Amino acid sequence: MQIVKKRSYNLLLVFTLLLSVFVPTTAFAYDVIGDENNPKLTIHKYEQESDDGQVDGTGHAGQTPEGTPLASVEFTLTQTHAYNADTDEWTEVAGTPFTRVTDANGQIVIENIDLGRYKIQETDGPAHVNLHTEEYSVDIPMTNQTGSELNYDVHIYPKNEIIRGAVELLKLDGETGSALPGVVFELYKANDDLVQGDLVTDPDGYIRISGLEYGDYYFKEISAPNDYVIIGDKIPFSITESGTVQPDGTKEGTVETITIENFRAPHIEKTVNNSTEPHETNRETEFTYNLKIALPEDIAEYEEFIVTDNLDERLAYTGTWTVDGVDASIFTFAENGQTLTWTVNDFAALDGIPFVTINFTAEIKAGVEVAPIPNDANIDFTNNTGTNGKKTPEPAIVIPTEGSLSIVKQDGNTAERLAGATFELHDLDGNVVVSGTTDTNGELVWTGLDYGDYKLVETKAPEGYRILKNPIDITIDKENSDITLTVDNFENGWELPTTGGIGTILFTFIGLTVMGLSAYLYIRRKKVTA
Repeated sequence: MQIVKKRSYNLLLVFTLLLSVFVPTTAFAYDVIGDENNPKLTIHKYEQESDDGQVDGTGHAGQTPEGTPLASVEFTLTQTHAYNADTDEWTEVAGTPFTRVTDANGQIVIENIDLGRYKIQETDGPAHVNLHTEEYSVDIPMTNQTGSELNYDVHIYPKNEIIRGAVELLKLDGETGSALPGVVFELYKANDDLVQGDLVTDPDGYIRISGLEYGDYYFKEISAPNDYVIIGDKIPFSITESGTVQPDGTKEGTVETITIENFRAPHIEKTVNNSTEPHETNRETEFTYNLKIALPEDIAEYEEFIVTDNLDERLAYTGTWTVDGVDASIFTFAENGQTLTWTVNDFAALDGIPFVTINFTAEIKAGVEVAPIPNDANIDFTNNTGTNGKKTPEPAIVIPTEGSLSIVKQDGNTAERLAGATFELHDLDGNVVVSGTTDTNGELVWTGLDYGDYKLVETKAPEGYRILKNPIDITIDKENSDITLTVDNFENGWELPTTGGIGTILFTFIGLTVMGLSAYLYIRRKKVTA
């Protein structure tokens, strides 16, 4: 009986020992993933847009997150706890930090890693993504949320947001500081790839663009309102941080801001004797052209500024030029045939000067037909951004003047036309301008006469007529350009008879009678006195 009890006791003891071994295993069993003898940590790095879907990781391999694998991301890992699988104990440690960098597939694989808890932090990476510099922890092995799984092959999938930045460009009038709407730009990457065209500044002078990926860019100004010179240089900027800007100007994150000033172009007005009206003048009579130039606000920064006047072939430069507003020495003058140029040689001297006027003298050449003669001038310039421009005013017009004088010679009593009268037309200095004799119709016509004051002198009268004693004043002008003048001549008062005719005897008889009567009266007076 004692033997039976002893055996029963031993069996119970064995059963109890067996139960102590198997019950915990049964009650706390794990699904083991991976190789307990080769624990492994794999980091998968992806880049993605900020709005790509984000899901919580499970620690398992085979997940397919949105985005593109990202190479060259550096991670720093530091063990903070050690894990004893036999005792299931976690012990705090001070591990030595070590770094790993994702490969071309965006992965870091660390095999046979010590069991424990690791602090992980992104410490470097490509410039075009935002680094996640905050620290997080990973356990090796890792359990799932229900505690039913023990994972020795841990996979984590941290993501990086691709940098998408924004830019705000403001266009201003360089002189007034007011907004400049209607300026057209194009946006390019630094490699000259077009990003977006037909960008136009709004009524407040702004262009606002979001969603630009990391990198270098430049704006190119395409056109500006008529009176403004465009910026010829590239307008560079870089996107290095994320940010957005709304059409109303609301900003979030980092927004690149650019302010650009445009200045009005120079202008030129050409006049004659300071008048915009066509100028009528005699040939070979000097007049003055005026080139009034409105200088841009940024003239002191210009690279080139040339004023050119192209004289019409019917005109001649008469050798004199002056400048109003600045010293003439800041211009270098050149004459090349009919082309006159004035080149600025000292831009600093023009700083703050709103206007300059170049004046030069000219005349219409002799023999030019009567017709309007337009004359052009222009400015060729290059501003400090390399933009070339040309400004041409309305042409100034000169018109050669001429008149005519038609003389009708007639008998003052009968209006009979008289041939053979010779006249000279004198200027006021007494010089003979033209001369001529009336034809069989009693007419003499002079054309091509300059406007001015003259004196008409008769140098020979028709036979039997008295010559004019005094000159006749003549004025040829715009109101009296074609003059017809009737000149009367009168006979001498008697007719001269032919040789041997009665006329001579009659005059001789009368003369002798007068002489005899005078002698008789004289003798008679002497006798009476005696």
